[in-house]
Amino acid sequence: MSAAAYRKGTMKIRIIRDESPHAEFFHAEDVASIVDAMAGAGYECSADEARELWELHSDMYAAGWLGLPDTDGEIVECLTPFFVIVEMSVDS
Repeated sequence: MSAAAYRKGTMKIRIIRDESPHAEFFHAEDVASIVDAMAGAGYECSADEARELWELHSDMYAAGWLGLPDTDGEIVECLTPFFVIVEMSVDS
């Protein structure tokens, strides 16, 4: 199901991989942008989860930390292979 189908509520996520190989690379501004992009798509995502998700994405390209795409939708699209939805709530 697409995130757009659940824009009236929020979806709690769980990252598929829990280890963080590049914890020393912390890009606060990028992490805040990732959290905002995820929230805009209806996902709850902490700063630590955002950092880990982007590290997983960057690892696919053998990069320590890739620059973010231009749009929130592109950010979320890059991250969806790395998490599963574990809980959903629907706003009334």
